[in-house]
Formats: sequence, structure tokens, C-alpha cells
Amino acid sequence: MTQKSWPWSTVAALGDGATQLSEADSRLFLATWFGVQNPATEGVSKGVGGELAVTGVASPLSVASGSGVCYGLYINDAALATAAIATPAVGTTGGRVVLQTNWGGTGGALQAMTRVAVKKSADGVAAIPALTQAVGTTWEISLATFTITTGGVIALTDDRTFRKSTALATHFAPLAVLTASLAANVVSFAKMVQSAAAGLSVVGRSANSAGDFAEIVAGTDGHVLRRSGTTLGFGTLVAASYAALSVVTAAINDLAVTTGKIANDAVDDTKAGARVLQFYRRQGASATDWSLVGTGNQTPVAVRMQAGSVKAVITAGLTMGQVTVTFPVAFSNKPIVIQSVQSAYQSGSAAVAVKIHTLIQDGQDSGLSTTQAVINVMMDVVLGYNLDVDLSWLAIGPE
Repeated sequence: MTQKSWPWSTVAALGDGATQLSEADSRLFLATWFGVQNPATEGVSKGVGGELAVTGVASPLSVASGSGVCYGLYINDAALATAAIATPAVGTTGGRVVLQTNWGGTGGALQAMTRVAVKKSADGVAAIPALTQAVGTTWEISLATFTITTGGVIALTDDRTFRKSTALATHFAPLAVLTASLAANVVSFAKMVQSAAAGLSVVGRSANSAGDFAEIVAGTDGHVLRRSGTTLGFGTLVAASYAALSVVTAAINDLAVTTGKIANDAVDDTKAGARVLQFYRRQGASATDWSLVGTGNQTPVAVRMQAGSVKAVITAGLTMGQVTVTFPVAFSNKPIVIQSVQSAYQSGSAAVAVKIHTLIQDGQDSGLSTTQAVINVMMDVVLGYNLDVDLSWLAIGPE
């Protein structure tokens, strides 16, 4: 590895002063020290003098004071006028104002020095001429481009690119520019890294930890940006996203909530509103078996009501008939069954009084279960004909 230091006097002919103060080494030191990341474009010093700004609408153009690096250090401490720009005869012609470093050249004015120069295309060619960039021969960086008409009118376009404050990556470590070195509000959106997700994203930190920012991508229509646990990302809203009573009726579309979105047994009579039958309390000996008699107050939970009409027949010569009612849907425990007579008749006869009850054996309602009720119909007299008895029943019990 070769070690070099600069500058030293060559008079004593000692150390680096004798061997390392060559032109090539000097330009390398300058390019490295002044931090030109791309010597093909970046060279004008920001904030020095007038920053080599080119102005004017006719020949000669003016170049403000300033400095820059063009494979060597250039300094101009006062505004200067460029050489006259000849008016074309054939048509509008393109050109450039450049900083030009000439190692040898053919013209004494640009020999072994860096100077402001004007380059033009051929008369009538409106295209802007290319830069010449050959180390050791001629190196140019652009300050402005222009076109000039046959009437001598110049249309000027600023083409400066300023030196970055960081050094060449090959010579210095990353992160050489500290935050304090940047002025406030100077980093534009155009200078930020482009989206890897082709848009539809925001920049932030999705994880619940310190670290670099990254894109948070909105990949699905209808998803919103929200925190879920320890992650920030796009997704659907959950119950925790809404404060209690925060969604008012006016914010809900008509018919937006369907019955399929409501859990079973979630709405009771207190939420259903007025004109809804309320089954508030019942009395009985058991909290579950509604058929057991007693005076204890019980609070129903999920109530099921079923009803129907059936026919029982009291055969001639008997005083009792029987019919079994099978509930359309089973109860979870024994319900209460209420019966009534719709009519009792025989063709050509008048209605007679009939008594009804569920089947009682050994003091228990043995004809009642979660799935059916056995109903007896009785008379105090014996008839000489069959008697049809139409019954209505109502069963109320737990789901």
C-alpha cells in the first residue's frame, strides 16, 4: 500500500515533497477532499460567491463568481463575461457554457488551466453539444445550456450540479454526513428512495422497536392503516378500533347490518324496543324444569314458545279421550303446556262441556317431556256417540 500526504514543498527534496507532489496526485487529493461523488456532473460549490450562475439573453453571457472542482480546483472571485457568442446565420443553434480543464490543448488561452468556456453546435443545429470528458486531455462540466437564434436572442437553461457534502464512497465510510450538517427542509421528495412497491404505500416503522423506516404497503382494497398488537400495518378494523358508543346510528347505512352479522341470542327484549313481548319472570320450583310447581321467582334466559291445534276423540260409551302432541322443536327442559277447547261436537248434536289436562300418573305429569305432551279430554257423562274435541295448546319453556 502506498501512503501519500499533500502539500509539501519540493525545494528541500525530502519525503513526500520530493516524490508525491505530482499533478495527478494533487488532483486526486482535491477530488477526494472536496467530496465529488460523480466527477462527470458534480462540481459547483454550493454557497460560494454567486455559485457560477450563468445569466443573460444576448451575447455576451455573464458568469457569477464562485468555485468548483473540475478535475482540479477552480476559483473565480468576480463576475465575468464570456467570450462573445456569434449570431448564427443558418438557424437556431445550441450551445453550452462549461468549466473546461485542458491539460495540453491547442489554444494558449486554455492550455494547462481550468477556465469558463463556450461550446456551440454547427450553425443551424439546435441540439446541445456533448461534454468532452477525457482525463489527461480535456474535462468539462456543464454550467448552462442555451440556444441562440439568427436574431441573436439567447434562451438559457441552468445546468449546474452542485458538489455533495459527502466524500467519495471509495475513500470514506457511509454516513459521513451528519444530520446537523443538513439545513432544515432541504431534502425533497424527489431525493427520497423510490417506492419498491410501485406505489400505494406509506413510509414508517411497522415493528414495535427502534430501526430503519421502510415501506408499509396497502395491498388490499378496503384496508386501512391501523395498529394491531405490536404491528403498524394495513388491515381491517376490529372491535377494539371503536370506542364504546362511538358509532352513531347516522353513521350506519340503511340495511348495512344483516341478521347474519348478529350472534345467536345476542338481542333480548330490553334491546328490541317497544311493542315487543317481554317474558320477564316466571314462578316454579326449578330454574330449569318449567313444569315443576312452586313459588320461587325464576328469571328466564332463552325462551321458546310453540303452539298448535289438535283433535281428540272421546269414543261412545267412554268418558275420556287422549291425544299426543309432538313439539315441532324440542325444548332443553320440560316446558309449561296450556290447553284449551276450541269446540266439542258430534254431527247433529249440541256442544257439551269437556275437561282437559295432561296425563297425570302417581302425582307426576308423566305425559310431559322436552319433545311431547300427552293431553287427556274428559266428560262427567257417558255419551252414546263419538265426540270430537278440537284443542288448542301453547307450550312455553327454555330453548
